[in-house]
Parts: sequence; C-alpha cells; structure tokens
Amino acid sequence: MERLKPLLGMESENEVRMIGIWGMGGVGKTTIAKCLFDQFSRPFSARCFLENVSKIYGKHGVSYLREKFLSTTLGLSEEKMKFSSIELGPNDIKARLGHRKVFVVLDNVDDMKQVHALAKECEWFGPGSRIIITTRDKGLLDSCGVIYEVKCLDTGAALQIFNHLAFKGGLPPSELYKKLSIQVSLVAQGLPAAIEAYGLFLRRMTSLKEWQYALERFMRTPDTNVMKILEISYDGL
Repeated sequence: MERLKPLLGMESENEVRMIGIWGMGGVGKTTIAKCLFDQFSRPFSARCFLENVSKIYGKHGVSYLREKFLSTTLGLSEEKMKFSSIELGPNDIKARLGHRKVFVVLDNVDDMKQVHALAKECEWFGPGSRIIITTRDKGLLDSCGVIYEVKCLDTGAALQIFNHLAFKGGLPPSELYKKLSIQVSLVAQGLPAAIEAYGLFLRRMTSLKEWQYALERFMRTPDTNVMKILEISYDGL
C-alpha cells in the first residue's frame, strides 16, 4: 500500500492514470486492490470494483461484461442498462464515463479482449480517473502507464503473519512452537495465500505432535488450498 499510493498520483486531477498490479496467484493482488479501493474511491463520482473479470467474461461474454461494468460503476440496475438486442460497445462506455471522474478496479483479468472491452483507452474516462487492473499476465498491461509487481513476502513478514493467524495472541507459546512456526512459514515460501491456509489449519491443532505431523505432511504434499492456488497460476501460464 505504501509503495502504491504514490503511483496512484491522487493529487493529479487532470490526467487519467492506469495502474497494473501484476503477480502470481495467491500473492495478494486482489487484497491490495480492495484496500486501495476502500481507501481512495469514496470522493469519486462513479466507482466500481469488478471482481473476477475473467470469470464473468468466460461465462457471459463481452456484452454482458460491459453491462455489468457500467451498471456497477454508475450505480444502476443491470435491467436499466439493457438496450433491447443492441450490444454495448466501446462508444457506450466513453459516452457514459468520458465526462466522469471514476475509480475502477478490474480484478483478475486474463485476456487482452477483456482490457479492450472495458478500458482500452484513457480517453474513455473523465479527467482525474484512476483505473486499476490486476492480472497474472504482465503482457496484458501494455496500456498501463504504471505496472507494480506484487512479490512474495520476505521471511520476517511471512513469519509475523503466520503467527498472527496460528496463535490467538500472535506469539508462539514456547520455543518448540516458535521453531515449528519458522519451518512452516518457510514451506509457504512467502506466498500469502499459502501462509493463510497453513496458519488457519494449524490454529485448530492442540498439541506439538499434531503440529509436527502436519508439518511433515505439508513438506511431502502441500495443503489442498495451496495446490488449487498453484494450479490456477500454472494453468494461466
């Protein structure tokens, strides 16, 4: 958040700025984008956090994606956005948002067609607008003036978050638990989603023996939730 705030350039009222947030699955792109949206979007006349753009596009197609985007941004029902059998196009977005200062997050974009459908040109949005795009594919962010890479956590930060999740007080109750915590956080390799999965799983364990058994299992085979995260990233690549 501290690194992204200056990249948003909120003090600049005249330019439209597009910021791409890029990183592997489970690294925290959506979480960061939500924090930015919650903190900065309120003063904007129109705003939208469009979650899982790739899923909407894959299931319903480009016309519905535009309808969803415009209805959410303008605060209208999707029924009011329908124009009989006429499909919404890029000019419809420009006509409705070109004079408005908007704060938009397009989350989990995985195809250039999705970018072109919703935010191909800065001119589609009014002065002072901010458009944030999150993706696992850096190649989709060519139109963004700024690209920020979300990296895995360093060892200290990973351990701090793990302890916060695994122990109610935020600190291991003994040296043995402390050593096991360090090992588990290393197994997660700084991936926030993995740290969360392991921390919440071990929070239920009531003995050192259970912790040791779980750690051995994690080292042999990652947690199911972690495997799903990695499979999504792998499929994307």
